[in-house]
Amino acid sequence: MRGLRRRAFRRAVWTVAVAGILLSQAASVSASQADPTPPSTQPTDAELGQDKLDAAAESIKSISAADDAYYEAGIDLDKQTVVVFRKGGDTGLSQSVKALYTEKALGATVEFRNALFTTSEMFAIQDTIVAANEKLEAEGIVLSTIGSSPPGGPIVVKYSPKGAPADLDVFNRLGITRAWPRAALDGGVQFETGDVAPFDRISDTSPLYGGARIHGPSIVVGGQRVWETCTTGYGVRSTTAGVISAFITTAWHCYNPANPVMYNQWTSSGNFAIGNVSSVEATYDTAYVKIGSSRTSAPRIFNGPPVNNTQSMPVVSSGPISFGDEYCASGANSYNTCEGIITQTNVLTPITNAYTGEKRFLRLDRLSEKHGAFMGAEGDSGGPVYSFANSTSVVARGMIAAGNLDSAALRQCPSYITDVEPEEGHPTACTTDLYISSASSAAAAHHVTYVW
Repeated sequence: MRGLRRRAFRRAVWTVAVAGILLSQAASVSASQADPTPPSTQPTDAELGQDKLDAAAESIKSISAADDAYYEAGIDLDKQTVVVFRKGGDTGLSQSVKALYTEKALGATVEFRNALFTTSEMFAIQDTIVAANEKLEAEGIVLSTIGSSPPGGPIVVKYSPKGAPADLDVFNRLGITRAWPRAALDGGVQFETGDVAPFDRISDTSPLYGGARIHGPSIVVGGQRVWETCTTGYGVRSTTAGVISAFITTAWHCYNPANPVMYNQWTSSGNFAIGNVSSVEATYDTAYVKIGSSRTSAPRIFNGPPVNNTQSMPVVSSGPISFGDEYCASGANSYNTCEGIITQTNVLTPITNAYTGEKRFLRLDRLSEKHGAFMGAEGDSGGPVYSFANSTSVVARGMIAAGNLDSAALRQCPSYITDVEPEEGHPTACTTDLYISSASSAAAAHHVTYVW
């Protein structure tokens, strides 16, 4: 993936000369490319009503082991149904298992849809491809994402070509397909070219909220001193007895293991050290910044539009992610964007640490702007993805890890985004699609809570 191994985050703070170039580019936006209307930060009735469906989908996921043909459970907000994807649809579904689905649906209507693979089959295919990553890169094939698109459909291997095109013949020659099921060989695995790269309100102070700009120690690139800039996710507290330290999360790929200090946004008057990254959950692209004793964090996130840099809401709970869920995202560069819908789950995505070059393949979920409009920009990595609990509070759902840099997904950046660096070969770093990790899964793995 272009840019992943070189720089996981674009630099939001450059030298004055480079910043001036970026500001000039933003100032030259034509009238026909004027900013969209600032997005609403108020929940719709559908968004407020999806919690019941989410609970039903999550309940169904807990019994997936009872159905060998199970692939995924999600929701359809338009139909107000829980959707179960399984190999064969409802064909071959025993009455006892069907009754179990009905029981676990918590009163919601269940719709069965066909899937080409079971969950275990898709994971096995993903794992065999990742196991051959070195062989593929030797062929000039750099993996971008691997996931079912649409859910239950073919597994799409997206790659950035630097040599020969990727296809089934190449995979056969490299021995990757040896144990694949017949459906994978008969059109169930498809190949596309495209790039995915990780992303980077402004100068937050204690108590620290999610959605604010944060950066690691400076490094020198091409003779210029730059900062790897990203976004805070959530204030957290440990659930371990006796641990009372305050933490704020950000992206794992944006911290330097050799010098783990993190700062608030640099300004003309300087910046301050928030604290040091004390632990990570790289599986969820999450780093935990232990905040210095003179400061603290709060269970709140910034979620205002560009015209309101101080608006925030409290986090009152966390919840799982399901296909079909509709969410908002809050990034230090993009501010608040809503109208996002989960269009893919368990997409295997390579994420590279900006400082060490370490690459990890993570299973992330794809959040797409429903109308094909702008959803996020570089500089947003680590930022919170949320749903509304009500009109004044939010539910933690995920953290931004990466963005889709396919040409079809790129959008003109609004003029208030002045500090993104266009990727090599890409005219803009603003996109319709984000790849996100699960907030609730990260919290469970690390024994932390978003509410206290």
